[in-house]
Amino acid sequence: YLGQAFFDKNWEGFKQISFSSIVFAFLASVGVLIIVFNPIFDILNLIGIDKKFFITIIFVVIGNSLINTTNGILTSALKNTKIIIPTSISSASRFVVLFSIIYFYDISELIVAYAYTAYYPILGTFMIIITAVYLKSIPGKIKFNPQKLKLVLRGSLANWVPNVTELIGIQMGILT
Repeated sequence: YLGQAFFDKNWEGFKQISFSSIVFAFLASVGVLIIVFNPIFDILNLIGIDKKFFITIIFVVIGNSLINTTNGILTSALKNTKIIIPTSISSASRFVVLFSIIYFYDISELIVAYAYTAYYPILGTFMIIITAVYLKSIPGKIKFNPQKLKLVLRGSLANWVPNVTELIGIQMGILT
């Protein structure tokens, strides 16, 4: 739907779909975190992830969600070149964070996890800023539209199950 709005030069629709998608991605991530950290479900204990990885899990869940959403927005607007440098910087930042922390502290699995997950808040921040600047540069108002969100949810449902399954598998392999 973003690509269609872009090619039709429906800037108002493009902005509404984009903003609604970002809001939904953030709220869905918070919802997932509430479930994961809820002591009633005790999911972390069930899958064998220590609670000391609390911060890294937050970075991965929220960061990955926002990165994927903003990446889709910029790709639909044919702005792929704006993604390359932030992604490279964020990937390299893992090593900077790791070596900086190792310099001041002893190495541990938590330190390595922090270094690895530094990518998510760094790239997520870059991508939100780049997307916001781009959306501000095109005509129309940025606003949340529940109808556009419903459209996006219906259209993207086919991708959810495989993407969620892949994400869970990747992140469980990283954290365990």
